[in-house]
Amino acid sequence: MRTLNIPMLQALIGLIAGIWLAQKGVLQVTTAMLIGLGAIAVLLVSLVFRYKASWLKSIAPYGFVLVSLATGAVSYQYSLPENNPKHYIHHHDKAPLLLRVQERLKPTLYQHKYLADVIQAGDASASGSVLLSIDKDSLAVLPSTGDRAWTTIQPEPINTPRNPDGFDYAAYMRGQGVLAQIQLDHDQLDYLAQPADGLEMSILRFRESVTTRIDALNMHPDNIAIFKGLFTGQKQDIDRGLYQQFARAGVVHVLAISGLHVGVLLLLLRLVFRPLRYLPRGELTSSICIIAILWMYAVFTGLSPSVSRAVLMFSLVQVGLSMRRGAATYNMLIVSAVILLLWNPMNLFQVGFQLSYSALLGIILFATPMRDLVPVLSHARWPSIWYLPSKVWQVATVTTAAQIGVLPFSLYYFNQFPLLFILANVPVLLVLFPFMAFGLVTLVLMMTIGVPDWMLRVIDSLLTMLRELVGWVSSHESWTITNVGFDAWQVVLAFISIYALGYAMLYRMDGRAAAIGVIAFAGLVWFQPLQAVEQDQFLVLHKSRHSAALQVSHGAIQLLVKDSSSVRVYDRIVQDIQNARQVRQLATGTLPTAFAIQERQVLMIDSLGAYDSSIKNSIVWLRNSPRVHLDILLDSLQPTHVIADGSNYTSDLKRWKGTCQQRQVPFHSTRDGAIDLLALD
Repeated sequence: MRTLNIPMLQALIGLIAGIWLAQKGVLQVTTAMLIGLGAIAVLLVSLVFRYKASWLKSIAPYGFVLVSLATGAVSYQYSLPENNPKHYIHHHDKAPLLLRVQERLKPTLYQHKYLADVIQAGDASASGSVLLSIDKDSLAVLPSTGDRAWTTIQPEPINTPRNPDGFDYAAYMRGQGVLAQIQLDHDQLDYLAQPADGLEMSILRFRESVTTRIDALNMHPDNIAIFKGLFTGQKQDIDRGLYQQFARAGVVHVLAISGLHVGVLLLLLRLVFRPLRYLPRGELTSSICIIAILWMYAVFTGLSPSVSRAVLMFSLVQVGLSMRRGAATYNMLIVSAVILLLWNPMNLFQVGFQLSYSALLGIILFATPMRDLVPVLSHARWPSIWYLPSKVWQVATVTTAAQIGVLPFSLYYFNQFPLLFILANVPVLLVLFPFMAFGLVTLVLMMTIGVPDWMLRVIDSLLTMLRELVGWVSSHESWTITNVGFDAWQVVLAFISIYALGYAMLYRMDGRAAAIGVIAFAGLVWFQPLQAVEQDQFLVLHKSRHSAALQVSHGAIQLLVKDSSSVRVYDRIVQDIQNARQVRQLATGTLPTAFAIQERQVLMIDSLGAYDSSIKNSIVWLRNSPRVHLDILLDSLQPTHVIADGSNYTSDLKRWKGTCQQRQVPFHSTRDGAIDLLALD
């Protein structure tokens, strides 16, 4: 590890710190520039006077880190859409927008989803991406990738989670560079008659042609969806149940083009071009060919941020491997991370970026020492009888090392960790290698002379074997640690403890790393109970066509519903709240029509519109669009607040809100977010 490029590692650490501090609002542009200029001055002074004062030389690395920190903060600020004058958010004249469909996303129950670029606002050129949501209609003519269309519908903010601690899709899309959405009917798009041309559109049309031919292959529908996702980047047709099985088994990364697939492709290409290395300048020639094919693959699959990151990373890995020095590969990984963060500082907050580099860090640190734990398997060579077992052992150690590396992020993002991941990952990797090889050949044959039936049967069998294995592993739910609540600080502490303790044990260092790991682990254990929510809450939850409340009291949660059959509807919502607040006790109960909560009277009125007029000065809860005249109800009950949940019609909500505003009675709708009855004034 001593041969690592330390200045480049310092630059990476500084960039990460600067971007993170800027994202948190701690480091502004002016402050960052002042820090950067001061650090540059320190570096210049230390360079000029390094022979006259040795202490100046010793502070140079700190100055280099501060320059990198300032660079990260400034680059983050200038990458924000708010600082791009051509971005569509700065066009306030309600001008028509010209959109170009970039990618088809997974549809919801009621809408088709697309990612589109805004290329013009009125007569002015514009930039930025927008989420395009088109209401489902059996007669609709849906756009294709590359289509351009005008619309007068203006972008609006993406919905934030209505229930507490839920997945923030708006924040996720902002991390993808998408700030707004356009919701419309299919007839509100005016398509341009002349399709877009150019190299990009030619590639998109070619990819759609390949996708159409894949759909026509004689294979199981689920296998076709997986095949299409891995080789074209189109994973919208993957069944949700199948996706959840892969997630529970800890191999969901197989279903999307990621660093794993690009790494396997790199290994295949290195085997194919291996004979070139024995020719004069053969190493250079093979590297150029491999890198060119990797980037052709990235362009063909849509050049998405995740694929671009993986291809850049493994292109530099190939450069490092061609140098035939172990440290060069590690240094190239550091260089790739620096380039990606300078190119787009938002990469730091991408789940794929975090998982890819944490997995690689785990492999770099732990794979080799873990492999050497069994000497007979770590050095077996052909034709030894231990050769094939050694390959399986190598895959197992690499998989385990990668899982250790991503463990904190897995708990943070997915709130679960499958203990049987080795049983799934090792066979998956063994199947993925021949599948990628056969798949690439299939693509070439499919676009030329046709695919032999025996090859289709092989690919179909490989994918069926993969699905059955994953299904078996995912069925053992007792071997999956679920509902784990992790926040950002716990992620940091977990990383420190894992890497410090692991490094100390595997590399037999002195006690400093072990001490750091023990302290971090103790902090993690001590920090856990402090995150539990102590404040009592009575939350009216939002769910279309349903009514429920969640009572949080003394570290326990009780879900109250009107109908016991609707308990399952709230599983995801309750689980999110439990994970975030680290509360494990859960009970269910029936939601009464009238009840008191901490001396506050609550009266629920349902679709029949019947109510007890003797309950005065209460909180009135409207559900299932009751047939009441709200003015008369307000005169009769004189409520302190009127609330309405997701079971009511939108038209009723608008009418009730207007009436309450006229009567100066506070009105709350769960469509604006869950309502805490104990927090109402």
